[in-house]
Amino acid sequence: MILTYSVGVQKKVTINDPKKFVAGLWDWGCLDSCFPGRMKVTDIDGFLERNSKFLVLETKGKGVPVPKGQEIMFKNMQKTGLFTVVIVWGEPGSPSEMQVIYPTHSQKRKRLPLMIYTK
Repeated sequence: MILTYSVGVQKKVTINDPKKFVAGLWDWGCLDSCFPGRMKVTDIDGFLERNSKFLVLETKGKGVPVPKGQEIMFKNMQKTGLFTVVIVWGEPGSPSEMQVIYPTHSQKRKRLPLMIYTK
């Protein structure tokens, strides 16, 4: 079985063997007791570096809230001035909503608004 879905308009992602793909996912639950409180390792869906600046991509199903821990992490990334975080809600290949969190220094310098995209 080949599982294919569109990402955006121009690129297709193909998973040739979904069972092997799922079997290759790491379970970081073994680290849960290593951190205080309810802290846990998080996953990031996409990550890009260019000239020491970073783009973080996070996807959620339609209506799924960003967990509090990820929200705190994204705000702290923003404060460094190095990270732009894009959160996309919807089904793979069919985004319905998007939020862009710009680096703090960009907001001061360029006065970029928080962008919310709704389909």
